[in-house]
Amino acid sequence: KFGASSALFDGTTDAVSINDNTTLETMLGADFTLECFIKVNSGSGEIFNKFKTGSYDVLRVYQVGANIQVLMTTTGTSWTMNVTTSGLTAVNDGSWHHVAVVRSGTTVTIYVDGTAYGTTGTVSGALDNTTGAWGIGGIWDGSAVEVNYSVNGWIDEVRFSDVARYTGTFTPTTSVFDTVAMTLISEPQVALTAPDTAQVTLFKEDVDALTLNTDLIAWVSRS
Repeated sequence: KFGASSALFDGTTDAVSINDNTTLETMLGADFTLECFIKVNSGSGEIFNKFKTGSYDVLRVYQVGANIQVLMTTTGTSWTMNVTTSGLTAVNDGSWHHVAVVRSGTTVTIYVDGTAYGTTGTVSGALDNTTGAWGIGGIWDGSAVEVNYSVNGWIDEVRFSDVARYTGTFTPTTSVFDTVAMTLISEPQVALTAPDTAQVTLFKEDVDALTLNTDLIAWVSRS
């Protein structure tokens, strides 16, 4: 999508795996956003997956033919939420599409190219806590890629966020995601030698409401 390359998956035995970690596990207990760009020609495949041995993975974002299906469980024994897009142009048309799954409070919304499709899902509390790996473009069960669950196409610009980045219609990015997307909101300050007053410079994140030390950062010089 952007730059000179993207990840190509063969539709059969390809996946990128991420070992379980505390940061991602904590993210699943509150607001989050999972997003990427996909380019699929045919078939079906797992865009994002949080694996658990048995019948119910913690989370599945599944490109199933022309649509996107999202399944989540808080118990590990049944699907707490199972929703599929409807009314959208097929995502398996060989073109690039932005896909985002957003949890805001208890509401889960699927966005394709900046528009919400299908009914919203409802999830209360944390998702099932397991030590299983994350899979991108397929399912990694800890020792091998599960056959025939891989995306048949390309994935680019993957981003996991511990905030609900989108809560309504939006325009997907037209360039790579910034690693630091902050805007200066105070007057710039010139460094002083042995100052006798403090200087504060404020930056804010551009995507949502401000939260101190998360979306609003203050740099303070020594007084």
